Amino acid sequence: LASDGLDRGATEFQPSEDDIRAAAATPGADRVIFLRYALKHGISVAELHELSGIDPWFLDNLAEIVELEDELRQIGSLEAGAGVLGFLVMPWWGNLTDRIGGKNVMRLCAFGVALSLFFMVGDTVTYGFIAALLAWKTTGGIFGAGMATGQQYLTLSLAEQGRRNIY
Repeated sequence: LASDGLDRGATEFQPSEDDIRAAAATPGADRVIFLRYALKHGISVAELHELSGIDPWFLDNLAEIVELEDELRQIGSLEAGAGVLGFLVMPWWGNLTDRIGGKNVMRLCAFGVALSLFFMVGDTVTYGFIAALLAWKTTGGIFGAGMATGQQYLTLSLAEQGRRNIY
């Protein structure tokens, strides 16, 4: 967010390259926002250093943050995808619960969720990390939906059996 509370990263506000260059050269509260725009427009760190007089070390670090921003947007999409996937497989988990019982589904899903954590172990190179995160969120979404289905089954069973301990 900018100092005025507006999200300047949104599509409504896209300054021209001339405006970006002028704002990068002028000290001010919103200067760092325009440095971000400059990097997104492909203006090099060396050129930004000449325009602004800002230390290249700082600009290199800012460039890494801008790259990370795009990766985080991808992760947000993965989160949404895992939720949709969980919703889509929930009927399958319901059918499986009817066949093998809520306790067995809970055990299977607890194992699956634990197994999904192993996708996050290993190399954290950017693309490897994104692939590992996709695998983790996919299996977590599938088995997480099964956990919810198993919990509902156990709750209903508990209510029907006069609140006996069925665990």
